[in-house]
This record gives sequence, C-alpha cells and structure tokens, in this order.
Amino acid sequence: MCIDFLPFAEILVPQTVGEHASIWAIRLAMMVLVMCLGLEIRGWPKTSPLLSNLWLFGAIAAFCHSLGALNTFHHGSHAEALKSTADQTQELLGVPIAAGLYFNYIFVATWFADAIWRIVAPMRYQRLPPAYHLMVTGFLVFIAFHGAVVFKTGPFRWAGIASVVVLGALWLLQKRTAEQHLNKLNNTTE
Repeated sequence: MCIDFLPFAEILVPQTVGEHASIWAIRLAMMVLVMCLGLEIRGWPKTSPLLSNLWLFGAIAAFCHSLGALNTFHHGSHAEALKSTADQTQELLGVPIAAGLYFNYIFVATWFADAIWRIVAPMRYQRLPPAYHLMVTGFLVFIAFHGAVVFKTGPFRWAGIASVVVLGALWLLQKRTAEQHLNKLNNTTE
C-alpha cells in the first residue's frame, strides 16, 4: 500500500511484520554504511575491530533486506521481483530494465565478501591496492545512492541526499585538514 506524502511523493506503507522488517533492515544497512564511511573518512582504519564489525553488521542487514523483500513483497518469486524492478525502472526512466535486481544481489555479495575479508585477513586487507577500495566503495555508494535517492521519494530521498552531503562535507574537511597539516610539515622542514 502506498500513501501520498506530498503532492510529488509516495511512500510505501508496510502492512506486515515481514514488510516492516525488510524495510527497516535496509534503512539500518544504509545508516551503517554512512556511519562506516564517515568513520573511514575521519581516519579510522578499515580493519579496526569496531569498524569491521559494524561493516559486517551492515552487510548482514542488507542481506536480510534482500531476502525479506523477496519473500514478503514478491512472495518468494524471483520472476515477480524481476517484474517489479522492471516496472519501477519503466516508471522512472521510461524503459523496463530488470537488471537492477541483479545489481542489488551483487551489492549484497560485494559488501558481505568485503566485510568478511576485513575480519578474516585484516593484514592482507590493509595491503590491498587503493584501487580495490575505491572500486568496492564506489560501487556500494553508487548502488546505495540509487536505491536511497533515485528510486525513493519523500523523506527517505531527503535522508539519502543529506547523507551524501554530510559524507561529502566530511571528505572535504578531512582533505583540507590533511593539506593544512602537510603545509605545516613542509614549512617546518625548510
């Protein structure tokens, strides 16, 4: 069931406990994703116990959402989930594309594998090239942004936009602070 939130926004209203659980699982996963990225931007090591466990918790929440959505909203039918995804992209983009469902599966698998790697082999994980971290984080943020901003409306879209703005501001602040620190080091060595 959907209700109009504002003239331009429609919000899905969960009807069952399973629907509530599925929706709140992805909201929790997105909050954890933003929190972890914020901590990483502020300099926390990716393999610190707190960050690694939070990252795994977020991945598990995303998995619970995917499984819950398939079973509650799509009655356990992958074909129904594909049709629903195609209908959503048809409504938004004018073209029925069902591939987004597979990108959601890849999103969950990528996040989960990355989280496990952080915990099981933290030293090896720390030595991975920056390109790996950029690709994984970039992919996760790309999918999360589309799920939270592009395909959502109302307050959930605004929460997604606010999260992107906060992360962007943190990144700019951290970059500026690092540049100032580097300038101070350069001035003291001259």
